[in-house]
Amino acid sequence: ALAQAPKPIAMLFSDASAMQDVGYLDTQMGTYEALCFLGQGIDFITEKQVAEGGLEDYSLLIVPGARHVEAGTREAIESYLETGGQVIRIGSDTLSMDPWGEPYYEPFEGGTILDLNTVAELHGVLADQFATLDLIPDVRVRKIESSDLLGLFHRSMELDGEDYLFVAQLGSQPTAIQVLREDEVVDEVTNVLTGQREEVNGLVLQPWDVRFWKLD
Repeated sequence: ALAQAPKPIAMLFSDASAMQDVGYLDTQMGTYEALCFLGQGIDFITEKQVAEGGLEDYSLLIVPGARHVEAGTREAIESYLETGGQVIRIGSDTLSMDPWGEPYYEPFEGGTILDLNTVAELHGVLADQFATLDLIPDVRVRKIESSDLLGLFHRSMELDGEDYLFVAQLGSQPTAIQVLREDEVVDEVTNVLTGQREEVNGLVLQPWDVRFWKLD
């Protein structure tokens, strides 16, 4: 059910960039990791899907380091921006060349450009961007002793009017958390797997702890 939950964000995957740029796949992985720790569900979208109008279903397109793209991809993204879509580009030279490495005559100037070096830095800046775009999930988790969420994978969804939250602690240290619904702290939830009530305000998750909760 979590995999089928609506996802407002698409992330571009470019075959040409994957073949032309040595660091492209690292940028893709770092961006995907940062999004997962922000509780964001995303879809990957290809250049072919973009050119065929596939961006219509999304509020935001993220372009992580894709420099080599078809002219039709640039045109479709420009149209998406003109109709109110939002675009975040990881790297100022994204969308700058054709699949064979020839620069386009005119630079691509639309969207918000982020030039970042580490996943931790990217995580923080994306969090600020999502707050500005009102894309912060209504149900989410936060660490009590840290402002970042690195290592804390989480996804929420609504099913039949009920809110559900999946959390996996992938960090190496115990982590105290809080669960938030519309920025209000949640004290208790129901463990979907056991049916037991659990107190989650200040709950310490150990490395590799996995929980699936229903919020009442």
